[in-house]
Amino acid sequence: KDLYYTYISPSIDTPEKFEAKRAHMAQNIWREMKANDSHTCRSCHRDDKMDPNLQSEKAKVRHAKAKVDGKTCIECHFAIAHKEPEGPGPAELFETAAAKPE
Repeated sequence: KDLYYTYISPSIDTPEKFEAKRAHMAQNIWREMKANDSHTCRSCHRDDKMDPNLQSEKAKVRHAKAKVDGKTCIECHFAIAHKEPEGPGPAELFETAAAKPE
């Protein structure tokens, strides 16, 4: 999607316009990844292939808690491949969405 927005979309034709829309684009991807349980991550980083003995104690505890809380990869592991945009991260984004009555 970065390629589309950066090189194809007429609405983002300068670096400044890209930066102005960075947070919105990131939040859309985070929502998509939350909805599909971080399928993009899990296509390589599968639980059955991860060796917990290679994780720090802190990582083991956090992964266990995330599993119990029903969290997905993107809620903690974001802004790894791309610069973190200004504004709320996934945790705040999803917390705000969960707090809204339907």
